Amino acid sequence: MGIIGFLKEYDHLRRLPVGEPLASAISYIQENLSWPLKVRGIAEATYLSVRQVERLFRSVLGVSPKAFIIKTRVHAAAEHLLTTDWPLSRIALETGFCDQSSLTYYFRRELGIPPNRFRKAGQIWSAHQPTEFVMEESPKTSLTGEQASPRT
Repeated sequence: MGIIGFLKEYDHLRRLPVGEPLASAISYIQENLSWPLKVRGIAEATYLSVRQVERLFRSVLGVSPKAFIIKTRVHAAAEHLLTTDWPLSRIALETGFCDQSSLTYYFRRELGIPPNRFRKAGQIWSAHQPTEFVMEESPKTSLTGEQASPRT
């Protein structure tokens, strides 16, 4: 006796394009960055299996979901370092790292520089940037070298 399979149309369920589950997963990660994130939670939020989430991240982004979470946390920490004067301990908690030591470890691993040096470099960089750059219009000249008169 064999197994008989039945094909049934499920019109009430729409198929999701490949990008939609990934976009949902990324949104879920970004919205919950300060909380502990597990692949199982991402899978449940996107109505996928854990294996599907892992395959989706690896095939489209080239990294595991865990690596993506770490990179996203480090990026968010870098933004806070450049835009706030918060201590590293607060930035660590705001970006989902368990403590300052964890933030420093992953930050250095991802960017090759410790967070305090990154912040200092950002401060030096912004101090040396011109506040406003305005290009003046040069007078228009004709092919003969004479100044062209404005059209009225």
